[in-house]
Amino acid sequence: MLGDIMALFASFAIAGYSYRGHAGMADSLILAQLLLPIYLTVALFNGAYSITALRRKLWPAGDRHERGGGSRQAGGAAEYGH
Repeated sequence: MLGDIMALFASFAIAGYSYRGHAGMADSLILAQLLLPIYLTVALFNGAYSITALRRKLWPAGDRHERGGGSRQAGGAAEYGH
């Protein structure tokens, strides 16, 4: 969660600084402070920081091609109904 908060503030700060310099960075950090509670509320409500979500692997090794997550060339046009 701390990494997400730091990434949010860093991205807003970089965008604001690159757009308008120091004044833009100050303004963008205020916007990040306004967005942070909304972001964390949605993330916590959806269980993004639960123990099961943090332990779950998105793509277990060897399971990628069995789910059809491989390249499009593997299945050909017949797989997509063309």
